[in-house]
Amino acid sequence: MIRKIILMYHSIGRPEAGDRMGLKVSLGNFERQVDWLIHQDWEILTVGELIRSKLSEKNQAAISFDDGYRDQLSAANSLHKRGLQGTFFIIPGRAGQTMGGQTYYSQWKLMGLADLKLLIKYGHEIGGHSYSHPGPLTLQAKSMIKKEIENCHQWIQSFNSGQEIGFSYPHGASSSEVEASVQKAGYKYACGSRPGSLGVRLDNFCLPRIEISGRDSMEDFKQKVEGRGEIWRVWRHDLMRKIWKIQGRV
Repeated sequence: MIRKIILMYHSIGRPEAGDRMGLKVSLGNFERQVDWLIHQDWEILTVGELIRSKLSEKNQAAISFDDGYRDQLSAANSLHKRGLQGTFFIIPGRAGQTMGGQTYYSQWKLMGLADLKLLIKYGHEIGGHSYSHPGPLTLQAKSMIKKEIENCHQWIQSFNSGQEIGFSYPHGASSSEVEASVQKAGYKYACGSRPGSLGVRLDNFCLPRIEISGRDSMEDFKQKVEGRGEIWRVWRHDLMRKIWKIQGRV
């Protein structure tokens, strides 16, 4: 059975002992994962290309990155050397800064304007991850939701005119109200964090993705890509979302 999937990465770099969420994937592991996809004859596209693509005889994968950490440039360069492009969901209001906040990953450096221009030069796709990343949009006031979504779209459109723009929900949290706001702002698609492949009936504003962790072995990666154990991962994701909703975290 042909699979169409979107892979989700965050930071690309040397693993850190305090990275309890496994957000950092080493460059070596990232390159081995990409090379395995190539060797297995997967077609690698941007997210925009993937959702626009017609029926294919090949498995297809899009490689996406959330937050726009500066160390993602190493992954962008690796993809460029292989003649490939990825999709980078950025936070325009914090370009060249950090995400801010009290979490350990909020202190990691984000890409600046020169870095983003380099991504565009290499042909990578630039998408939005909200304007300032205030946290899950589902927890924000209506005015904040509108501002974060629209300002992000306007900034990217002015920075990289002519490109269709996609969106990635901060913390993967969305609702019908948030999804409607994203669509109204002019985005062409939006990604969440629920595991799974892209089915025949595609909801362009609630796209599933497969998160790759720094703790994943090569066998773990293969299982995720091939869909082995996917029902368990979906169940676990949905259970955690219910718990976090009760706790007021999404």
